[in-house]
Amino acid sequence: MGALEGLRVRAVETPDYEAVAALWTAAEPFRPRTAAMAREHDDRRRTAGCVSRWLLAETHTGMLAGAAWVGQEVFRHIPHHPSFSLVVHPDFRRRGLASHLWSALRAAAEDLAPESFLTESWQAEEQVAAFAAHLGAERVSRFVELHLRLDAVGAEVEAAALRADAARLAARGLLIRPFAEMPDTPQFWARYADLNRVVSPDLPGPDPCTVPDDETLRREVVENPRFWWAASFVAVDEATGEHVALSSLWRTPLPDTGSIGLTAVRRAWRGAGVARHLKRRAAQVAREAGLAVLRTHCFEGNAPMLSLNRQLGFEPARTQTWWRYSV
Repeated sequence: MGALEGLRVRAVETPDYEAVAALWTAAEPFRPRTAAMAREHDDRRRTAGCVSRWLLAETHTGMLAGAAWVGQEVFRHIPHHPSFSLVVHPDFRRRGLASHLWSALRAAAEDLAPESFLTESWQAEEQVAAFAAHLGAERVSRFVELHLRLDAVGAEVEAAALRADAARLAARGLLIRPFAEMPDTPQFWARYADLNRVVSPDLPGPDPCTVPDDETLRREVVENPRFWWAASFVAVDEATGEHVALSSLWRTPLPDTGSIGLTAVRRAWRGAGVARHLKRRAAQVAREAGLAVLRTHCFEGNAPMLSLNRQLGFEPARTQTWWRYSV
């Protein structure tokens, strides 16, 4: 094995989540992981009936030098097109370990009859591009991560803007409610799932978004400890009860940082300032909770949302690149 001598690669269903989280944090310190997040990564997928498999590269002392994951995503569950992640500890890079893990990963996924593999990366563009070229991959999509410094925007100014937005939307019969105030009933989740299915075809990404059944969608929210109930919202048409828009805010391992997830609005209500109001509401809750930073992600070709985020004070921080490896 040359430079890989002394390393053992083995397949496991359930890895040491503490070790996996530490490995990923060492490789990407700007996006730290916890053992709970790593465990959740598997539990969510397996509960939804998705495949989730690991390969670990270890030294003779048991140190985790690298890891690879292959499986299916809950919201991008497309047969024969699994996702994968691959990470190598900084101390073991440039030894061919990534290529070795890639070969082992492909062998471990043979029963899925893959036609392609999809992965994301946050590493330096030159390094990833070189490895992608080595594997014959192509870049299929790129997102921008933007950060908002919550102390950079005047709280009083934002509060006044929120009141004005809320009054304007209420005059049109639109009520904004936090998840914490919504009923945990089949009727609520059916309407929430309907909204997700309506907006999903418009969501940019490397593959179409697939919305799971109502109960799986409920579990994704109710059983996720990172979901911030008081800072995630649903916009409801007062006359019909129809869910018009949604936004979600997620806790991160960084105690001063929150992450805005999906913000989506039905087509009939786009351009009415609903998305802007939802993002402002999330920022207000985060600011009152003592957070310093909010981050969000936006497809680089989504000019309206990029413009909205910039208007709200978000600034580009880094890029997230998606690569497809065709078999």
